Amino acid sequence: MRRPNYRFYVAVSIPLLIIAGYWFFSFAQNDVSSKKALVKTDQKVKKVKPPSKKIPQTKEITVTAVGDVMFDRRVKLAIAAGGAKWPFSKIAHKLKSDLTIANLESSLATAGSPTKGKDVVFQGTPEGVNSLKLANIDVVGLANNHALDYGLPALKETRKRLKQNGIVFAGAGANKYEAYEPAIKKVGDLKVGFLSFSDVIPFNSFPSEKLPGIAPARDPSKVASKIKDMSKKTDLQIVAFHWGIEY
Repeated sequence: MRRPNYRFYVAVSIPLLIIAGYWFFSFAQNDVSSKKALVKTDQKVKKVKPPSKKIPQTKEITVTAVGDVMFDRRVKLAIAAGGAKWPFSKIAHKLKSDLTIANLESSLATAGSPTKGKDVVFQGTPEGVNSLKLANIDVVGLANNHALDYGLPALKETRKRLKQNGIVFAGAGANKYEAYEPAIKKVGDLKVGFLSFSDVIPFNSFPSEKLPGIAPARDPSKVASKIKDMSKKTDLQIVAFHWGIEY
C-alpha cells in the first residue's frame, strides 16, 4: 500500500490557509469600515434638523379697501387751496384699520412730460402723498392706465415719495421685474403680501426687461404664478385688479 504524501498536502494547505486568512481579514476590515461609515452617515443625518416655520400669533386683521384715488384736476386745486387734509377730511377716521389699500391713479410728481397720443393724462400733486398718510392708507396699487401718463421719470418720483413716507406699493415699475414685485407689509407678526394687476393697459404701459410698464392681468397663468411665488414669502395674500367698464 502506498503511503500518503503528507509533505505534498502540507505544502498545498499552507498557501491556501494564508490566502483564506488574508481574505477573511480584508472582509472583516471592510465590514468594520462600512459600519463606521454608516454610523457617521447616521450621525450626520441626526444633526440636520428641518427648519421649523414660525406660526404667527396674529389670528385676525381688519382690511379697508377704497377705489381710485387721483390727485390732479380739481383735487389738485383743492389741495393747493385747503391743504393735504382736504380730500379725506370727512372719512379719514373711517379708513383707519390694520391695513388700508387704495388704487393710486395718478403720479405724485413734478417730473416727466405728458404721453403723446394719450387722450387723458394725470399728473397728481406731490402733496398727495401727505393726503394718503393723513387718510391712513398703507398700501397702493399702481397697476392702472394712468401710472405712466407722465412717463418713467414721474413714476420713479412717485415710487420714491411713497417709499419715503412708509407707503408700500405694487403694480408698476421701470421694467417687468419691478412691475411684478409684490409689496409686503407687516401687520402684527403677519407678513401680508400685496399684488396689483390691470386689465386696462395703454399702449405705453406693457413692461419688458428694459421698458417700464404695469403688471398685466390678461395672462391668468402669469398672474397665478406671481401669486404662488408671493405666497411662499407671506402669511396672507391680497390681490387687486384694475378692470371693468368705466363709470
